[in-house]
Amino acid sequence: PDGIDVYFDNVGGETLEAALSALRVHGRIIACGSISGYNDEKPQPGPSNLFNMIGKRLTMKGLIVSDWLDRQSEFEQEVGGYFQAGKLKNKETVVVGIERAVDAFIGLFEGKNVGKMVVKLD
Repeated sequence: PDGIDVYFDNVGGETLEAALSALRVHGRIIACGSISGYNDEKPQPGPSNLFNMIGKRLTMKGLIVSDWLDRQSEFEQEVGGYFQAGKLKNKETVVVGIERAVDAFIGLFEGKNVGKMVVKLD
């Protein structure tokens, strides 16, 4: 209710813009993707409210997962424990049937999923 402390961004675009408004003072953004613009024919302008970076004294840092592969087992142990304890929640969009896999993949680029897109084989 008081805003976001840390925002992990895989989407960019309007979602990042919404997060910039919702972040608390000294909030942090980890940028790991920008799927909302991957299929754009030309780059979109940046968020209209980027000034929040200054007023809220935000920090934004890029992340590429492969930079951290040497810590994968440590991550799996720590985060796996949080997940098993019910401290982490995840959302998935599940489609059933291999015949829907292509549509599910395309749906990723059209915003037709919440969380991870999963194709469940019958």
